[in-house]
Amino acid sequence: KEVSGLGVTYTARAHLGSGVANTVLQAVEKLHADLLLMPYEHVPGDSRDPPPSERGLARRDFTRVLRESRCDLLIYNAIPHRWPKRLLVPVAKSSHNRLLGRVAWSLAWESGAETTLLHVSGGDGAEEEQVWNQLLEELGPPPEGLVVHKRLVNGSEVVGGILEGSLGFDLVLMGAKSASTFAPVVLGPTASAILERSQTPVFICYTHTVLPMFIAAERLLEGTMDRIRRIQRSVRP
Repeated sequence: KEVSGLGVTYTARAHLGSGVANTVLQAVEKLHADLLLMPYEHVPGDSRDPPPSERGLARRDFTRVLRESRCDLLIYNAIPHRWPKRLLVPVAKSSHNRLLGRVAWSLAWESGAETTLLHVSGGDGAEEEQVWNQLLEELGPPPEGLVVHKRLVNGSEVVGGILEGSLGFDLVLMGAKSASTFAPVVLGPTASAILERSQTPVFICYTHTVLPMFIAAERLLEGTMDRIRRIQRSVRP
């Protein structure tokens, strides 16, 4: 089947199991999935009345899948109905940035989207270049020919800065900030707040590994294989 407006084909499969989280985790393992696309947890009293594909799991199921899944995850609050033409990528220091970079560059390359990196800083902007160099190193290099804009917003309110900066964009793609194992908000307060409050579709990248298992980008971006192998060698003990 094809996702309307996106030109993406998919195969529908039914998996039977005891409990939602168990069934999802078993399907991931059975299919050897690299990436799991999962709706955000159901928020009681959600007034948006989202369609079935965008209704999140109960918090208990969502939390268990997030913590126990052996593959990388993309968590979303809504699915765009067409390829994004303007892509906003809020960035901050995060262990999920490698996955974020690979998904962002792949999506931007395939869709031809105008891509803007947004960083909300509490400083005075004096070390702007150093901040960008560190973030770009974590994200990994974009493919040749991809135009990427950078925007630095000075302010202490990160969520407000991202929400305001997302106006006029078709999709927000960002990395999670993992909370502790016992924290009630497993994605971290910033990512959770953006998912719940943004009027723009949001995808959150989440990985359990230093290098993401998601490998589809390797097939989409020419010339990245050598870079990926060098990165893998550099992190091996």
